[in-house]
Amino acid sequence: MGENLYSVLGVPKSASSEQIRRAYLELALKYHPDTNPVKENAEIFLVIQHAYDVLSDQVERKLYDESIKKSFIIIEDNGKGIPQALLQFNENGIQNIFIENTTTKDTGLQNSGYGCYIAYEITKRCGWDINVINLDSGGCRFTITISN
Repeated sequence: MGENLYSVLGVPKSASSEQIRRAYLELALKYHPDTNPVKENAEIFLVIQHAYDVLSDQVERKLYDESIKKSFIIIEDNGKGIPQALLQFNENGIQNIFIENTTTKDTGLQNSGYGCYIAYEITKRCGWDINVINLDSGGCRFTITISN
């Protein structure tokens, strides 16, 4: 169900609740398995029903509208993860791993601790957000969120 839900119903994003309802009823008459028992129509009807369920509920619609305004870049690894202290947020709301000269490497290494700092600075200059979490299965996930 990766299709745009407004496109599924054939309505603009600015459609009123009544326009959404009318579009749904028209498509339901055409594709409902009881009125048109072709196998493909049953699958199409499920997509139509999902679109209507989301767009007819004002809370769900708002959440959906917010979700389609963002893109995500996700980078994961299966290593040992990041020490919990580096995942904490400082007083400025920045995760400690993104602070300059912070490293997950053993002490004594020169020129370490800049990779995550540079990634953080680049994402901020682009107006993006970046965060990192440890995965339950091991390793970690960096997520860059881009507002469209």
